Amino acid sequence: MSIRVAIIDDTTMFREALRRLLELEPDLTVAGTAGDGRAGLDLVRRERPDVVLMDIRMPGTDGVAATRQIKAELPGTHIIMLTTFSDDASIFDAIAAGAAGYLLKDMPTDELIRAIRVVTEGGALIPPAIAARLVADYSRLARQQPAQPAPPAPPAPPAPKSEVDLTPRELEILAALADGLSNKEIGARLFLSEGTVKNYVSLLCLKLGARDRAQAVAVALRQSILR
Repeated sequence: MSIRVAIIDDTTMFREALRRLLELEPDLTVAGTAGDGRAGLDLVRRERPDVVLMDIRMPGTDGVAATRQIKAELPGTHIIMLTTFSDDASIFDAIAAGAAGYLLKDMPTDELIRAIRVVTEGGALIPPAIAARLVADYSRLARQQPAQPAPPAPPAPPAPKSEVDLTPRELEILAALADGLSNKEIGARLFLSEGTVKNYVSLLCLKLGARDRAQAVAVALRQSILR
């Protein structure tokens, strides 16, 4: 089965080089390319690719806005954000918009091709180096928040527990998602069936209030569930 890929990037040379590289893979087909977010939206609506490689910084409609629109219209489309730098704010914007992953443009070609296959199987992609930066930034922001004195209040019943309560197995699944593993790969790691892993992922998304596995990882990082 061929995976159809669309490339949206405002650098012509990069688009064409990427097209040539992908066309060397027997299971990948380039459905088309576009040079900006608006043209990319038209391309995706017309060609319905399985995966979109999306530049995050483009004139006019940028990658985040285009991703948000694509996911609203075609939620089954997998989008990988590409950039030349690791901008933490953009990472969260992209994941919140529905992107399945975020990769740097200078990554090795074989890793990019693997990433395309991973997201097609339902996996998510947050490179460990970027995940570590996100955790560090959230820890720094937490330390910078001034302590707010609690106002006096009459005794009240204990408030319901607000933090997410995950089992050890769910934490294992979550860590595997952060590693970018597909359901099949998680099953092989944890000796579970692919269907069981899928059920765990759905439950994690429900508990974390996330729309998909990529956002579940982002929420877990933000709440320091993953360290």
